[in-house]
Amino acid sequence: MVDGDEYQAGDAASELHVTAAPPGQAAPSPLRMAVRIVVGLALLFVTVALLSSLFRAELTALGHRFVDRFGLWGMVAGAAFSDAFHFPIPPQFYMLMGITSGVPTLWTLAAVNLGSFIGGWIAYFMTRRISHVGAIARRLQRAQGLLDRVIVRYGHWALVAAGFMPITYSALCYLAGLGRVSKRGFAIISLIRVPRLVAYYYLVRLGWTA
Repeated sequence: MVDGDEYQAGDAASELHVTAAPPGQAAPSPLRMAVRIVVGLALLFVTVALLSSLFRAELTALGHRFVDRFGLWGMVAGAAFSDAFHFPIPPQFYMLMGITSGVPTLWTLAAVNLGSFIGGWIAYFMTRRISHVGAIARRLQRAQGLLDRVIVRYGHWALVAAGFMPITYSALCYLAGLGRVSKRGFAIISLIRVPRLVAYYYLVRLGWTA
């Protein structure tokens, strides 16, 4: 960890806290990260397609009830809570609620992206405040090692690579807070979240209509 509130420098290692990479362990290759992302996207599509086939009427009714009761701000709050606290209901659920209830694509994407953005920054600032708590740092030690290896391998591109790492977004936000990533660095990671959420949305939509 780094003493002081924040540090700035010109390279990626100064934007992201980095320790020495564990001996004998290398950062995942771009191909490996791409394969894991593709597999995750495929699983999302298959899961939604199965739910659509088995519980279409129930999910349609649930989507209408959710939107009628909570509206778009319910999607914002749900996505924010999910990414801030690693809640087991992911932002993709609120995408599905928007799709099944007929909410326009633009509004659904805006709500989920706003919620994820808010949740990510809550997680970031929250863990910056409690980064001295050893139990929390120990629980994220494995993911921290992965982040450090990515930084060592990719240098200036580490901030971009971090956004595509095969760990959950909330865990990445926690790591950014624990490692005292600068606000500018975390803003880059947050922006990289947007195209992933857009891809998730269209996969959920495709799975629902398949």
